[in-house]
Amino acid sequence: MDFLSRAKAKGFDVSEIDYANGLRWLTDYAQRREENDSAALSARAYALYVLAEVGGEDLSALRYLADNVIDKLPSALAQAQIGAALALRGDQTRAADAFKNAPRQPEAGGKPGPIGTMTTAAPCAMARPS
Repeated sequence: MDFLSRAKAKGFDVSEIDYANGLRWLTDYAQRREENDSAALSARAYALYVLAEVGGEDLSALRYLADNVIDKLPSALAQAQIGAALALRGDQTRAADAFKNAPRQPEAGGKPGPIGTMTTAAPCAMARPS
């Protein structure tokens, strides 16, 4: 969906039916709370970011992850994606909290998270016009 959204924004021909079906599937996936392993949480964080980019997600699933699951996300990148999604949707307080914790979160395997990813994503997400 990220690819299709970017292609559509650049003026490429994207099937409206396929695009709408993809957004609907991504929205349903992002709202799943029963899957909480690290791969599923990372995928949900990315899904919520993509949905925030297109303005498609209501804030409940995003705020749920930010308020209840942010410390369980397996990487700084996943936390930064939640922070960026919150910033894109106008929730600057939760976005700042997500970014604040992102560099301290270890990657799977106990290695430090990609701080550079977080520090480059944060200013971009915070500076985007609403």
